[in-house]
Parts: sequence; C-alpha cells; structure tokens
Amino acid sequence: MSPENGSPIVLLCWGESSCCSILPVQISNSEDEIETWKEINKAWYTRRGYWRKRLPGYSVTRVDVVKISLLGLKKCPKGRESCEYIGMYTERDIPAERQELQQTIDSCVPPSGCFYDRHTGTVECGYDCTCFTCLSRLDDARECPEQTICTASQNILRLNTIHLMKHAFINPDLAALNDFIETENLLYSHRGVLYLTDAWNIWHCPALRDISFRGIVISESWTLDMCQLTLPFLVATSLGVVVAAKFFFGWDTAWTVGAFFVGLLSFLLQKGYKFGE
Repeated sequence: MSPENGSPIVLLCWGESSCCSILPVQISNSEDEIETWKEINKAWYTRRGYWRKRLPGYSVTRVDVVKISLLGLKKCPKGRESCEYIGMYTERDIPAERQELQQTIDSCVPPSGCFYDRHTGTVECGYDCTCFTCLSRLDDARECPEQTICTASQNILRLNTIHLMKHAFINPDLAALNDFIETENLLYSHRGVLYLTDAWNIWHCPALRDISFRGIVISESWTLDMCQLTLPFLVATSLGVVVAAKFFFGWDTAWTVGAFFVGLLSFLLQKGYKFGE
C-alpha cells in the first residue's frame, strides 16, 4: 500500500460505512501542512471529478477522521492498474472519547512540585515525582500525572475543533497554523505500515481486514439555499406563462409578459444577493 519511493500516504475514503472506496494519497512533503492538504484536495478531485467543484449547490459537507479496515484491491478495467481498495470505516464516538479523557484528568493527582511550562511546552517534574522520566530504572514507573493531564486536556480541545478539518480541505491555506494531519496520526510510511502489521501480530497472524488504519472520510451533498431553490421554479413558471400568452393572445402579448417577468426576476435576484450578503 505504501509507495515504492517511501513517501508517506494518507488514506481517503468515501461511500457507505459498510462498503467504501479507499484511496491511498501519496504525500511528497509531509512536513508542510498546506502542501499536504493541497495534495489531498487534488487527489480527491482528480479521482472524483473536477466538475464537482463547479456544480452549484453541491459541495463537501464533511471531512472527518475514521478507522478504516481494508478488504483488498478494487477491480479495475483491463489495462489500468488499480490503486484503490475496498473496505469499511467506523465512525469515531467523540462524546465517548471526550468522557474518557475527562475521566483520565479527574483520576490523576499530580505531585505538588510538577508543573507545565508553557514557554517550553514540557512538564517540569518535582523532587517527589516517580515518573519514568525521573526514575528510568524502575520497571513500574509511569508517565508523570501532570503530563497525562496536559495531554488529555489538549486532546479534548482538539476533539472540540476536529470538524474544522473540512475547511482545511476546502481551502488548504487555512491549515497553515494547524496540524490536523500530524496530531490525528493520519500519515503512514512504509515503516509505519510494517510496524502496525507487527503490532497486530502479537497474538495471532492477522488478516488484512483485522488491521485498523486511521483515515479521512469525505462526504458531499446538496446545500441549496432558498434563492437557488426558488430561481428554477420562477424561470419555469415564467416560460410557461409566456408560452401560454403566445398560444392564447399572440406574440405581442407574449413579448410583453416575457419582458415583465425578466424585470421581475432581475429584481428578485438583486434582492436575493443583497439578502445573502
């Protein structure tokens, strides 16, 4: 699944959760968040069609992180190499994740001497701390409780803003001061895939579908506003009235009626755009 040149990949998926298409996207510069989202955006529309960008009222409505299970390569026409997989994805239970993180915070009691230094982004341990950083020789040493609290608190903040990832996909420049890809662990290198496979191989020899990956699900739908819904109806009604006027009263009346409706539609469009602003 990983490219031969060793570049990391991000998994995109779409479709039903029980049967979805999965596209590995090669990322040439994983350290640049903006370029990463540009490559994701380009890969999506290259595969799905650039016409989707130009279709009025049809847009991306959701970009979320999900767990992906691969089944195998999709069949493709003869002469074409398949680069898509078929599988399924599982939605994240964000309220449950948030509750678990909050329980972690509530259960931790840090030593009085430990504190978080916001200037360095690290936790400074006190003399009575027994974490593995301070007592590396102890086999049962654990992470500093203050570090656990800081990590859980930051993860809660990220959960609350995870849906903003949609805007980073639509406009990659917005990803400049954010790190969705890195913090959500969405990049997979060749070594990372091998490590993940080995991690699932502790108890038994796993099937491909047993290995869980993290990826991005993208959904699209119609997002029509009142103006976009009303305009086609008014145009159809106007044409119908003009045709009826021509049939019953002749072209002179039809032209008069048509001119009236053109003026009316222009007025309504102008009011509609001002209201939308």
